[in-house]
Amino acid sequence: MDTAQLNAAFDPLEKATLHTKYAGERLAEVKAMISKGRHEFAGDLLKDYETAIKGAMDEINRAQGRDVSKALEAVERSTTKHTEVLTDLLGKVPEQARPAIQHAIEVSKRGRNTAFDRLERIQRGEIPAGKPEGIGRPEKPEGPGRLERPERPAIPGGIGRPGGFGGPGGG
Repeated sequence: MDTAQLNAAFDPLEKATLHTKYAGERLAEVKAMISKGRHEFAGDLLKDYETAIKGAMDEINRAQGRDVSKALEAVERSTTKHTEVLTDLLGKVPEQARPAIQHAIEVSKRGRNTAFDRLERIQRGEIPAGKPEGIGRPEKPEGPGRLERPERPAIPGGIGRPGGFGGPGGG
């Protein structure tokens, strides 16, 4: 069902919202399984949780030229709550289930920190709200440090020249 809804959505910010929602749902399912003593299901659900958090951030990065602030705020708020829930669950699971929860806590913290850092940089004007970090062409440097494309030397017998490809006697 989640996949069908994601495939039906075309807008990256809508997809980011769906991923954030699904992360919360997976976490609720983890909590329910642990409270019922069904720890064996927690691992796969935690992997799905991690995939959803990563998916939300990936979709935010795809939203080129759009204001991504609200989507980042949603990820930041959600992952803050998720970290609290996961930390609480850590004390309620057997030792063998703890590494998966600890990993999910790290994923949650990383998602929160990434969203929070991007929001701060947007608010300080360091990056535009509509341009995700790492996407787009780098700006061309001005002045003495600017790299110029070297001129290509003429190639005897090149394309369209006698003896070259496409010319008389060529190719």
